[in-house]
Amino acid sequence: MSRRILRMALRRLPHDLGQGGMRLQALAVLVAVAAVTAVGFFTDRVGRALTLNAAQMLGADLALVSSRPIPRELAARARARGLAVAETVEFPSVAAAGEAFALVEVKAVSPGYPLRGELRTAGELGREGRPADGIPAPDELWGGPGLASRLGVQVGDRVRLGRREFVLARILTWEPDRGGSIVAVAPRALINLADLASTGLVGEASRVRYRLLAAGPADAVQAWQKQLARALPDGIALQDLANARPEIRTALERAGRFLGLAALCAVLVAAMAVLLAAQDFVDRNSDAGAVLRCLGLTRAGLLGW
Repeated sequence: MSRRILRMALRRLPHDLGQGGMRLQALAVLVAVAAVTAVGFFTDRVGRALTLNAAQMLGADLALVSSRPIPRELAARARARGLAVAETVEFPSVAAAGEAFALVEVKAVSPGYPLRGELRTAGELGREGRPADGIPAPDELWGGPGLASRLGVQVGDRVRLGRREFVLARILTWEPDRGGSIVAVAPRALINLADLASTGLVGEASRVRYRLLAAGPADAVQAWQKQLARALPDGIALQDLANARPEIRTALERAGRFLGLAALCAVLVAAMAVLLAAQDFVDRNSDAGAVLRCLGLTRAGLLGW
């Protein structure tokens, strides 16, 4: 565009800006940009929040899950890389108190659990949970609210699991990595891993899920994850922040697609508004354009103006 045509356009610009069509174009573009930006910002923030909370949902940065005991050397390798390690063993069982029985989901945990997030317990049934200090001591059991109500026991009473009796020391109100197993509807019972063998509940035919949890600096976690990916023993699954809770990520992806479709509709409506405003602008300036063409302005110059 030549300087002369540019000067002509700039001189006419205040007049064009005073027209309703130009204001409509500006508003339409603003709406389109705002819609796309808002959707992008929202999905990004929700994704970041999900990533930050995924570690708490997993109880760690990485987890090895198996139906058989996980080899000890894997925990040793994780510690050698500077990672904190904890173990859990989960299985369904039956708890008893007097003549009352209840199906429970037992979790035996080692010191340090959970590596991410926190356990919350209450001193009695119906109270609000508070962050727990550590894990159950030997001979202690922390039970969910459903366990206490089904067995008719209170904090301080004794609950029988297998060959052992435990003192119901706390009411367990929250676990960061509470999963979605088939017995998730059953009350929870948390015990110390050191007490597991004495219960006699874990045998060859038991339906047990072993988990090795690891957490630490991001670079150390990534290095260990890459090492595991190259030589992961058979029967062991690797869970990380990306696949810890696939149902939540699926819901987020669907929400993102829905919001993206809504933003696309807003952009299409804004584009129609721009098109109509542009058509009005062309109609209002067609006579001036014809005069300029008659005065010798080229087609390219007219389009530039």
